[in-house]
Amino acid sequence: MTSLKKVSLGVPCYGDQSPRWWGQMVKNVAQLSKTVELNNILIADSMATDHNRNLIVSEFLKTDSEWLFWIDADTIVPQGGIERLLSTGKTFISGLYYAKHPPHNPIAYYNHLNAYKSIDYEGRTWERGEIIEVDTCGMGCMLTHRSIFEAIKANYTMKQEVGGGMILVHNDDIKVGSASEIGATPTSITRELIDPEIEARYPYFALEHGRTEDIWFTEKATRLGFKLFVDTSVECGHLYPRAFEGKDYRKIAGY
Repeated sequence: MTSLKKVSLGVPCYGDQSPRWWGQMVKNVAQLSKTVELNNILIADSMATDHNRNLIVSEFLKTDSEWLFWIDADTIVPQGGIERLLSTGKTFISGLYYAKHPPHNPIAYYNHLNAYKSIDYEGRTWERGEIIEVDTCGMGCMLTHRSIFEAIKANYTMKQEVGGGMILVHNDDIKVGSASEIGATPTSITRELIDPEIEARYPYFALEHGRTEDIWFTEKATRLGFKLFVDTSVECGHLYPRAFEGKDYRKIAGY
């Protein structure tokens, strides 16, 4: 008899969630409990998105779950979407959703000339149902394997900027100077760094240089060789104030 996959759900949120979100969440949990071993639902509800995600990961790693499935509190995951992503065999894979505001671009990106471009840039298209490799994407509907967090922790050292916050530096980028350690960040800025002066939670996620915490995380993971995919068959709604869905995007895009 094949053992069920052990899954935790991670829900970063702040404020109240809409009735539509809760209704779909209940449906997904009811169905999921029949197909996997649902360990728990981990919730963090501060105003800081990076803090919420870091808290959820720290709690997830205390469990024996193999998978952490992220569901943002403004993302409507379709029925069967979680099982679909689990069935792909991918370690790092997301569903697809779209920006709340015009031009409603897909929240999935390629690195083009050192700048992130949505997967529809310059008129690019895809067939619904394709599984596309991307460089970064939103985490509102994302499946992550435990090994990703373990690898990041093993290969990145937490440092503190002088007079600033925490940062992760790949162990290969740490250079020992006469008075301090210097690390090259993903944006190729060299900074003076010190060992943390205060106790802090390990920052798998962080907001930096106007970039969202999901970019910080996906850059760390992909540098370690984890390939990130988007399954375009798992098309989610993005609430604000109503859900913007794939059918809305295709109507605007003309296909």
